[in-house]
Amino acid sequence: MIESIERSLEFQASIERVWAALTNAEELAAWFPNAGAEFEPTPGFEGWFAWNLEECTGRYAVKVEAVEPMHSISWSWAREPDTPISEAYTTLVEWTLESLPNGGTRLHMLESGFNRDKDRADNVQGWKQELGELVEYLNN
Repeated sequence: MIESIERSLEFQASIERVWAALTNAEELAAWFPNAGAEFEPTPGFEGWFAWNLEECTGRYAVKVEAVEPMHSISWSWAREPDTPISEAYTTLVEWTLESLPNGGTRLHMLESGFNRDKDRADNVQGWKQELGELVEYLNN
């Protein structure tokens, strides 16, 4: 079994602010997919994240698996662009939010379900960049 990717971050932003950055399509598109998103935080919702980068281009199907507002959300997403979620090799991304005593938020991300070492390696680098963009987005 290939190891999951796990990251934790702390923000000065409120849990409501971090939740919006993870669940609102316009806010997601401001830090995550650089070419737009169709996304709703509703279990069973099927949408997409789009990138237009040299190493990553196209629409990646996403399906929301579970939602506990202001606490957690998880989605499955396709590893290959322009592939329907029902036909795709997917990984599962789970986000958990925790309020901190100072009014900030701890965010935990876990991505699991990798079938290939290369996919995990690609996403380790991808999350480094994307989570850096989330930090910038929430600090502005």
